Amino acid sequence: MGGYFAEALLKTGKHTVTALQRADGSKGTLPTGILTAAVDYDDPNQESLTAALTGQQILIITLSVRAPPHLQSQIIHAAVKAGVKWIMPNGWGADVFHPTLRAEEPYFEAIALACEEVEALGANYIAMVCGFWYEWSLACGEPWLGFDIKGRKATFFDAGETKIGSSTWVQCARALAALLSLPEEGAEVSLQRWKNGALYVSSFRICQREMLDSLHRVMGTSDQDWTITRQPSGERREEGREEVRKGIETGFPKTLYSRVFFPNGDGDYEVNHGVAKQVLGLPEEDMDEATRRAVEIVESGWTPFGSAPLPKMSQTLTVGEKDTLWSREVNALPSNHMHILDNLISNAVANWERGSRGRYGFVGCNDARQATLSRALDSLYTALVRTVLPDSRASAATTSEAFRVFFGDRVGAAFVARILTEVTTGQAKRAPIGGFSSGSPTFVCIDPTQPEKNFNMIKPDGSTTDAIALCTGGPAASYVNPLPFIILCPKFFLFPEGPISGRVDCPVVNRKANRFRRKWRDPSRVTGASVYGNIQWILLEEIVHYYLYAQSEIIQRHPEVYNINEAWGLSPREQLGNAPNYAYYASILAAVHLNCTDWPRARSAADGRELLEVDIGLKNQPGTVSDDQTDVVINVTSIDFGDGEIVDAAGL
Repeated sequence: MGGYFAEALLKTGKHTVTALQRADGSKGTLPTGILTAAVDYDDPNQESLTAALTGQQILIITLSVRAPPHLQSQIIHAAVKAGVKWIMPNGWGADVFHPTLRAEEPYFEAIALACEEVEALGANYIAMVCGFWYEWSLACGEPWLGFDIKGRKATFFDAGETKIGSSTWVQCARALAALLSLPEEGAEVSLQRWKNGALYVSSFRICQREMLDSLHRVMGTSDQDWTITRQPSGERREEGREEVRKGIETGFPKTLYSRVFFPNGDGDYEVNHGVAKQVLGLPEEDMDEATRRAVEIVESGWTPFGSAPLPKMSQTLTVGEKDTLWSREVNALPSNHMHILDNLISNAVANWERGSRGRYGFVGCNDARQATLSRALDSLYTALVRTVLPDSRASAATTSEAFRVFFGDRVGAAFVARILTEVTTGQAKRAPIGGFSSGSPTFVCIDPTQPEKNFNMIKPDGSTTDAIALCTGGPAASYVNPLPFIILCPKFFLFPEGPISGRVDCPVVNRKANRFRRKWRDPSRVTGASVYGNIQWILLEEIVHYYLYAQSEIIQRHPEVYNINEAWGLSPREQLGNAPNYAYYASILAAVHLNCTDWPRARSAADGRELLEVDIGLKNQPGTVSDDQTDVVINVTSIDFGDGEIVDAAGL
C-alpha cells in the first residue's frame, strides 16, 4: 500500500515524500524521486526516528500486518515529539469508528485507540476508512471474501446479498493524494473537514453475488462451473473464532470478514456515512478490471502466507517494517515458538491441548482457559501501549512519580521500556542467554488432579522440581531452563480478569512512617498490593520475570520481593531485576491514568534506602548484641505508627 501512496503523491508534483527505512537494511524497492531516512525502531530513545520526522507536515503509517503492536505507538510518539501536525494511522479497512464493530473486534479497537492516542498527544489524525482491499481480499482465498478462485468454489455469507464498501489500492492512493493537495484550512474544502475523524473512501458498494458475477465475466464461467455453498455469517464468525483459539491462521480473516458482512448493515459505511468520492474528484472504477487483477494475482501462484511479493506491486513502505513479532491484529498467525516446542518438549507434553495468541503459546489449557488468557493478554497489551510505555520513555522532567518510586531514577529507563516492549511483542529483543532455548514464552496449564500431565523442570538455583509441585505455592511460576514455560496453576484462573481501569486504587502513604499504608495491601499474597487480585497483572509479573531470566544483563540475585514497601526500598538496580516492581508500576499507571499524588518521599541514604527513625517506646525488651557491637537485634513483633497503621517490624 505504501508504494501506491508514494507514487500517487509524487505524481501530483506538489509533495516531497520521504520513506522511513530500517537502518539495518530494507528489502523494499522505492519509486524514483522518493527520499529515504534510515531509522532504528529498536532505539528506546527514538533519536533517529524523531530526527527523520522533524520538519515533516504529515505522517502516513503503513505497517506490515506482522509489525509488533507497540511500533505504531512508538512512531506516533516520535512524530508528535518531532512536531508533526497531521498523522494518518495504520488501519486500512472497515469502519473502526462503528461502535458495535469496535466493541466486538480487538483489531478494530486497536486502530481506533491509535487514532485517540494521536489526538491525546496534541496532534491531528485522519483515518482512512476504505473497506477491505478488493483485489487483495478476493485473491487471498475462501477465508477472506468467500472465494477460492483457483478451485472455483464460493461461500455466500447468508444469501450473499449483503453490501459492504471495498476499495482498490489505486483508489486509496488517489484519495490520499487528493486529500493532501487540499489547503490545510481557510477553504471550503480543506484538511480541517476531516480533522480527528474518518475519511470514507470506496471503489465499490458491493455484495458477494456481484463479486461472483464479475468473476464470471472475467473468467468466462457461470454458476454451473462453480461449487456454491451458503453459511450464516454469525455461524461463520464463531467458526473463525474457534479456529483462532486453536491456532489456525485463517480463523482471523474469517472472523473479521464475516462480521462486516452481518446483514444488519454494519459494514455498509457508504450508506451510513457517505464517501468523499465527489469532493475529492475520484473517478468511477471498472469493477471487472479490478477483478481481473485479482485473478492475475491468483494465477501468478501468490498466496498470503508465502514469501513471494505480490505481482506488479511495489514493496515501498511509507513508514513500516517487516518484523514478525507479536501483533494483536494478527493473533492467529503461526507463532515461531510452536516449532521450537516440537523439538524441545516430550511426547507427552506435545500431545496436550495447544493454542496461541500471537507469539504466546498455550499448552495443556482447555478452550475456556485459552480464551481467558487471550483476553488477558489483549487487555494487558492495551494498558501497556496506551499509558505505561509512553511514561517509561518520557523525559526526566515529565516522568511519573510511579516510575521514581518503583525504579529510582531514569538511569534504567531504557531497560524498563525494553522489558515492557518485549511483553507486548512476545519476543526478546536481545539474544537469549546461554542455555535458554527461545525468546518466546509458552503458558502451560497444570492440574494437580491429572498427575499424568507433569514434567520436570530446572529451577534458577539449579535444583530440579516438577510442574505439579510448583502449584503448591502461588498461582503461577516462570522457569526458562531448559524449557521456555510459564506455569499456570488452577488457582490462577480463580482471580478476576479485570477490567484494567478501576481495579487498583491510588496508593495511600503514611507520612509518619513514609511508607505505603496497610490498607493498600492484599494479605492474600505476601502483603502485595491489590494489583495481585487481577489476572492481567499476575501475567505481567510472570512474563517480566521470564524475560529478566531469559536475556537481560540484570539477573535477579535475590528472592522476588512482593511487599510493596520492600519493593520500593530496593536499590535502583535491584528494582530493575524485581518483576513485582514492574507490576506495581504498570498497574497504578493503567488504572488511574497518572492521577495518583500520594507517594513516599525520595530515598536519601547512600545505599538507596531511607533511614527511618521512630520512637518505638522500648521497655525491658529482650535483645542481643552482635560481636562487633554495631548491630542490635531486638525482638519486636509490631510497631504502631498511629492512624491505625500497625507494621510488622520484620518488614522494616
